Amino acid sequence: VVENPAQQAECLQNVLPINPDNRWAAEQLAELQGAAAAPAPVEETDQPLPTAEPSPPASEGSKYKRLQPKAPADVELELLKCPQCGGSVDIQGGAEIKTLVCSYCGSVLDLTSEQAAVIGQTNKHIRPAMPLKPGMECTFKEEVHQVIGWIRYEGWDDEERWRWDEWLLASATGKYRWLSYDPEEGFVLQERISPLAPFDPRRATSIKVPGGTARVTERAPARVIALDGEMTWQCTVGDQVAYLEAQRGSARYSVEYTKNEIELFQGQALSDSEVWTAFGREDLAEKARQT
Repeated sequence: VVENPAQQAECLQNVLPINPDNRWAAEQLAELQGAAAAPAPVEETDQPLPTAEPSPPASEGSKYKRLQPKAPADVELELLKCPQCGGSVDIQGGAEIKTLVCSYCGSVLDLTSEQAAVIGQTNKHIRPAMPLKPGMECTFKEEVHQVIGWIRYEGWDDEERWRWDEWLLASATGKYRWLSYDPEEGFVLQERISPLAPFDPRRATSIKVPGGTARVTERAPARVIALDGEMTWQCTVGDQVAYLEAQRGSARYSVEYTKNEIELFQGQALSDSEVWTAFGREDLAEKARQT
């Protein structure tokens, strides 16, 4: 009913979370975005490209369009269209991103091939346990980061099941870190490190780490039950991994492994108030300090 394009886009953006299968709404939204952000022709030049972020013309389909990164972050921004709904999606995390979730229809896209391909679907109604989502900015280790992805895992053993959330953070210098949250353990800020010595994650009782040895405290299988934003590996809902946790003093270590890959992370526990301060949410930080 409304005639203003901005209002039309707002209405369509409200439709898609309710009905992700509404292809008409997705196509209309993609057309509005393309019309609003269509770039003017640019002559060939040796000068750097402008930092504008136009959506690719409809004729480009899902072909990537590389643009100059935003200052000061030296992170490449790529734009493409979702092959499922036609909505414009963008890559914030740079060349290492392998999986992206369409914010309109919830399709999980594999970016490892020349053309983006749909490999699954996520439930957009599942939300993180904490009010953190892709696009938010924070400062950890005196470095500005942007949240670019979120994933929820479910682990299990013979007696119970448990869940935890992890957010992928990308710094302005291209470094990745993970912020995890477990209802019992709280927040842990992690970054990937190289193992100091070979070990078998299925049987090891300890891991050699900087400064000594970390004792393995937990080992279990887990599966992905929801995700959003971007990931640095190919994944979708239902994928299974195995993990172990280890500890040396106050330092936390975790290992995620499959048949083909193993990654070791070193982390430190953070209080709720430290996390909310890092995100600039002093209201939540103060509330956390009072509880």
